[in-house]
Amino acid sequence: MATTRVWCLKGNVQKAIDYICDEEKTEGTYVYSSSASPAVLGMEWSSSNELNNQLGFDAFDHRVGYHFQQSFAPGTVTKEQAMQITQEWIEDISNGQYDYVMALHTDKYYEGLPHYHVHIIVNPKNKVTGKNWDIYYKRDVNKFKDSSDRICASHGLDIIENYKNVSKSYYEWMMSKKGDSYRDIIKKTIETVIPKIYDYDQFKAYLTKLGFEVEDGLGNESEETEFRFSINSTLVQKEYTEENKYLIRVPGTRASKYIKIDIDKQKWTNNNQTYYSDINKGHDYVIYNAEGTVIGGMSGEKLKSYFEDKSELEPDGRKGLRIKAPYSNKFVRCSRLFNEKGDCYSIENVIDMIDKRGQLFSDPKIEAFISSSIDEKEIKSARNNFYEEADIKTKYNQSKFYKMSAREKYIYFRTADMQIRLDKIAVVDIKDNTSLTVNELKDIKKKLIKVINQVNDSIKKTEEEYQELLEMRMESLLVISDEEVDDFIKNNIQPLRQERLNIKKQITDVNKKIKDLEKNMNKGVER
Repeated sequence: MATTRVWCLKGNVQKAIDYICDEEKTEGTYVYSSSASPAVLGMEWSSSNELNNQLGFDAFDHRVGYHFQQSFAPGTVTKEQAMQITQEWIEDISNGQYDYVMALHTDKYYEGLPHYHVHIIVNPKNKVTGKNWDIYYKRDVNKFKDSSDRICASHGLDIIENYKNVSKSYYEWMMSKKGDSYRDIIKKTIETVIPKIYDYDQFKAYLTKLGFEVEDGLGNESEETEFRFSINSTLVQKEYTEENKYLIRVPGTRASKYIKIDIDKQKWTNNNQTYYSDINKGHDYVIYNAEGTVIGGMSGEKLKSYFEDKSELEPDGRKGLRIKAPYSNKFVRCSRLFNEKGDCYSIENVIDMIDKRGQLFSDPKIEAFISSSIDEKEIKSARNNFYEEADIKTKYNQSKFYKMSAREKYIYFRTADMQIRLDKIAVVDIKDNTSLTVNELKDIKKKLIKVINQVNDSIKKTEEEYQELLEMRMESLLVISDEEVDDFIKNNIQPLRQERLNIKKQITDVNKKIKDLEKNMNKGVER
């Protein structure tokens, strides 16, 4: 069987083609173009499109192609078969009327079996009629899937029976699909890192290097044996009554474990909605079920991992392992995260998981990465590779792209002093052509040129980030809809380009004024 995806491309289509045809990803072999060489294909498409000629090769407000992807179940096809099936599929759904380039990538291995997927970038301009291909997701995506199933079946591959009854259309998927939550990202990160390192210090160092923030309170431990915790009143078993005792459910225990706490050690706050109490870390506690029957025991130290620590041992009153994912603004308490066995990721359990593996050395690549001196771009690349390995998919609104602000892109260029000078030019345009000297105008021109250079640098960086966004989307590392791509362009690229046009016009106006003044001076006009 094979799964299919499709989305619209905007921006520089040649960069997208270069990315899917990269020799390292395709082994320099598994690439096919229906027309020109992939190295110049995007430029050829662009030159043949009259609208692109008008708007420029990097016209971000225009559709420049469609990106299709067909992925095959591990071990079901060879590379050659995958290329053949995908070529038959794209020829079928396009009626052979659109140029395209396709490239095979090997995503990852499952139980030793390779997972192949083929990228196809299609020119939206029909080579027969010259009209654009308009894809409507609600109407067309099921047709694309049916075609894929039919062709896969003709090659002896299994297909998903009753597909339309059990799955969503691509449009529905695109509108509702979500990436991993921050909690999922941290769980997958912990599970992926533990088998590769030999101690807890390296665990923290590797996560920190990747851009995570790790807090655990270690290094500030106290000899105090009491710690304070707080819980919501819903965890107090109201049906249970015993003189001078509360039956408290231990949060995060799926088996609903309870402990008994002396009433005189508790305090109610927040209109009796929040319960504060103390537990002795050095004591062993009896564990009960909801009826108050003894079912086991637990040390005070282990109980500590289940409760939020309200002691004053730490400045913020928090203890235990807490991790904040890149671009998140909140820490996640790991003792509230659970693996498939029902074990939490408390600091004690994480250390125990590492120790049980008995690693004598960490992965050499991880050790080299931790000790390396690399820039932010290289760190982002390493994090993307790690996310791919851990099968982490970030939501667009959790990524750095969402958090970019148009204000950061161009408002800072317009300083108060510069704005005053620009306003003076505007006044001169309307009222007084002799209020500024040539030297003053040249000074303004010099500052405007400096500003436009800053704007150009910012445009370059923003477009590089846009390309990174598209590449992460191609590899399923970032879940983002076409609407969100358009939003990124509208809020981050278009304002910068408009600002550049405005400043160019201002430079042209200043140049004209300088020439007019110099012409008058040459005629002997007194300034």
